[in-house]
Amino acid sequence: MTSRRDFLKTGLGTLALAALGCGKDNSASTTGPTSQAPPAGGVPVSGWTKAPQLINKDLQMIGLAFHNFNHATGWLPSAFHPDASGQPNPWQQPWTMHWRFALLPYLEHQNLYNSLRNKPYWKQPPTQLVQEYSAGMSDSMLTNYRVFTGPRTIFERGRQLKLQQIKDGTSNTLLVVEAAEAVPWTSDRELPYDPGKPLPRLGHPDRNFFFALLADGSIRKIPKTIDERTLRNLITIDDGQIVDIPG
Repeated sequence: MTSRRDFLKTGLGTLALAALGCGKDNSASTTGPTSQAPPAGGVPVSGWTKAPQLINKDLQMIGLAFHNFNHATGWLPSAFHPDASGQPNPWQQPWTMHWRFALLPYLEHQNLYNSLRNKPYWKQPPTQLVQEYSAGMSDSMLTNYRVFTGPRTIFERGRQLKLQQIKDGTSNTLLVVEAAEAVPWTSDRELPYDPGKPLPRLGHPDRNFFFALLADGSIRKIPKTIDERTLRNLITIDDGQIVDIPG
C-alpha cells in the first residue's frame, strides 16, 4: 500500500482529499452514440459546482485508492452489496465489499470505515458526506462516479478480478466514469452494461465530454461523440482490441 509519505511524493497529496461522492440535483446529458438510453432509476444531474480540474483530482485519488486496495488484498473490490442474507460477508472477505465502502480507508476515511465495521452498511442511509465521491455537488449524499457492471466488464457479478487480469490492458479499460445521473453514494446502483442495449448517458449536460478513470489510473476527458464501438471496447476487458481513445 502506498504510505502517506509516498502519497505526498506523488503530487497527489496536494489534491483536496475529497473525491468520492455526493451530489445535488442531477440532470441527464448525452454522451457519445445517439443510441444511448435516457437515465433511469437515478437523479438527473444539474447544478454541478465542482470545477473540471477538481473532478480530475477526485478521480486521480480514487484511482490511487483502487490500486492500493488491489495491492493490499490481491483483488479489486466489488460493485455489489451482499444479498438479503448478508452473503458474501464483506467484513470477512473485503474484496466482496462495494467499492465506495472498500476504498474509504485509502481515501483517509478510516474513521468512517471503522464506524461501519461489522454492520450491514449496505442497509444504512448515507449520513455523512464523502467529498471524494462528488462529481460536483456539495450538499447532498449523491454521487456521479459510477462503474459499469455486467458481462465482460471489470465489475461482473460473481467474479473476482485483479488489475493484472484485465486482458485488454489497464490503459484500454474503463474503471470509473462520470455518469449523467447521480445515486446515493451508499447505493450499489451502477451502470449495467448489455452489449445488446443502448449505453447510459455520461457527463455533465453543459460539457461536450465526460471524465473517465482508466484502470491504469490515468484520467481522460472523452468526447461525447466517441464512436459507440470504441466506447463498448473500453467497457469490456477481453475483446482483444487496442483502443485509440479520442480527446
